[in-house]
Parts: sequence; structure tokens; C-alpha cells
Amino acid sequence: MAQYIIGDTSTTYGALRASQGFPDPWPLTYVEIGNEDHLHKGGPTYAERFTAFHDAINSTYPQLTIVTSTPLYLPDPKPAGIWLDWHLYASMGYMVEQFDKFDNVDRAFPWVVTEYACTKWNNGTKVPYPIMQSSVAEAVFMIGMERNSDVVKMTAYAPLLQLENYTQWSVSSPILLCLSRRKI
Repeated sequence: MAQYIIGDTSTTYGALRASQGFPDPWPLTYVEIGNEDHLHKGGPTYAERFTAFHDAINSTYPQLTIVTSTPLYLPDPKPAGIWLDWHLYASMGYMVEQFDKFDNVDRAFPWVVTEYACTKWNNGTKVPYPIMQSSVAEAVFMIGMERNSDVVKMTAYAPLLQLENYTQWSVSSPILLCLSRRKI
């Protein structure tokens, strides 16, 4: 897949991309291996699978930054240059507790938080509508990431865009709800 995106037109998939109207490679810089591999019993085999993909990608495209899909189940030692991804869907209280999550992490490995949202009340039930408490909890967590911006390189709020009345979570931020209901 990387060859299609960044390969020269002399390569098989670079030539295919060019034949489809895109002669110039796209500026790909990051590749994440997997998605939430600690879920659904996939964790114990992740280190082996990650290493196989990492080594293959890194040997051909050393300019790419490789991101793990979980900070758990990694090879020991971790390959130099990788970034760690962490997803957080949590209650308001737990989100606030994660304020200092990145204060004492190993600075040799940058982090990305590519999905986060406050989705539950503290008792574990789903927050059905955007409320100020969940927005404040997310803001506290965000401040913690911001004050550790030397190691937290990128973040993405998970339910930023979604189909109203057809989603697995609610948009926590009242501001985002207003934007989602606005007719454009």
C-alpha cells in the first residue's frame, strides 16, 4: 500500500497510481500498524505482528514514522523511532484522573492520542447527550496533553464528525453538537 501512496512511478503500484490520474506521490509521513490491538484478545500476538510489519516498512521506507496501535504488548526493546498511540474513551472521573498520564512517560518514544472522548458517567452508563461536565473533563485531559507537548505530538477528538442519531457514542462537547446541528 505504501508503494501506491509514495512510490515512484517506476514501481508497480506507483505506476498504477499515475495511471489513475495521480502521477505525484502523496506526502505520507506516518503509518500506524493495526488498530486497538489490545482489544478482542489480539494483544498477546501484537509484538510479533508489529515487528514483522515494522521491519518490512522500515527497510523499504525508512523516512516513515511508524506508530503502534497500542502502548501495550510491544517488542522488548521497542524499536527506535516508533511513536505510541493511545485511545481513551472514559468516564468523566477517569478522564480527569488522566490529567498527568504523560508526566512521567519515557521521552524517547513520542505519543499520539488519536481517539479520545468522555463517553460515560462515572457510574459507567453512557452519556446520551452533550453535557458541560463531559466537556470540562475532556478539557482537563487536553490540558494534561498540552503541558506534555514535548512528548504528545498529535491528538484527535474521536467523535468530531458523525451521523446524528446513528453512532456508538454521543458527541460530548456542546460546541460540537451546535456545529453538527447547524445547517450548512
